[in-house]
Amino acid sequence: MTSVVVGDNGLLVDGSEVPVYSGTIHYWRLDRERWPAILDQAKSLGFGMVETYIPWSVHETSPGVHDFGQDDPRKDVEAFIRLCEERELWLLVRPGPLINAELTDFGFPEWVLLDPDVQARTALHTIHLDAAWGLHPPHQFPVPSYASERFFDYVAGWFDKICPIIARHLAPEGCITAVQSDNETCYLFFDLPYATDYSRDALRLYRAFLHQQHGSIDDLNALYGTHYRAFEDVDPPRDGPIEERTQAAWQMDWVAYKEFQIRWSVARFARMLRERGIVSVPIFHDVAFQYTTPIDIPRMEADPDIDWVGLNLYRPPSEHRQLADRVRFLAGSTMLPFVPELGAGLWSHHPATATPAEHEFVTLSTL
Repeated sequence: MTSVVVGDNGLLVDGSEVPVYSGTIHYWRLDRERWPAILDQAKSLGFGMVETYIPWSVHETSPGVHDFGQDDPRKDVEAFIRLCEERELWLLVRPGPLINAELTDFGFPEWVLLDPDVQARTALHTIHLDAAWGLHPPHQFPVPSYASERFFDYVAGWFDKICPIIARHLAPEGCITAVQSDNETCYLFFDLPYATDYSRDALRLYRAFLHQQHGSIDDLNALYGTHYRAFEDVDPPRDGPIEERTQAAWQMDWVAYKEFQIRWSVARFARMLRERGIVSVPIFHDVAFQYTTPIDIPRMEADPDIDWVGLNLYRPPSEHRQLADRVRFLAGSTMLPFVPELGAGLWSHHPATATPAEHEFVTLSTL
């Protein structure tokens, strides 16, 4: 039973409403000596809540070797949490496994990504490499398959280490009011239907999905106009042309599976968190920017393992209409409209970096 639940206007901590207005502070990027003053400044601005990632790659420096402040004092995440509690600041934590935050390799340990059994595959069965442009410097890296059992084994090892720290500080006794399951799950932004993932474990999950959807191979064959002997024989589409009407069902099942894989993986991470003591607070997820396929926010939020889903907004004033559409979508389809990430004051290298006045406009547009 949770002591913190999602209410109509915020989180309810033992029945008392806590508005979800927070400011992000990345503790590991700051000298530890500065943490108290920075938290004090956040509180002086009127924030009653702050938020932080807890990056996997920052803390697991090599396989099985973890640094929670023993070597680098900036990595003492529990000390940071205690400082929040001393100041009566609520805290949202986001332990991944994916982080992004413009970290190298999106915050995955490099040795995890270099394991062939973790790597996603393209439609040509090549290793799927992330781009090294824009927000993803300094180099390409293999995209992990979110259907890979080896990947989930690695994540379990990370959660085994970080969850006890989080669990010691859950509200209402502690300051942590919610924990995030993964971050912006969408095939690392390669979310078009045929971009990825054709790895062995992904195809195994795809065929299990087909079995769940159709019940028998005879029913699938009748719909597809095919003669498969078993679900294990079904191969997914690898491009978009539809030459016959019966191919449409085959194509649409692949699109439906791509949506399912996202929900399935986020829910599985959430269950892993619950199994490790994250039991008294909501588990939430943030969607990068999509509210169409392969993302289905209402369906994700309806999953019993996921309590709450929000949609990130990084929109300049020139895209006010799109911003308004997203906010209306959240208001009409989710239990509590939530913007986990509202971009402001970042990406100074970007040619369209907003001015302070434009940031104010975007912020007010979301309220």
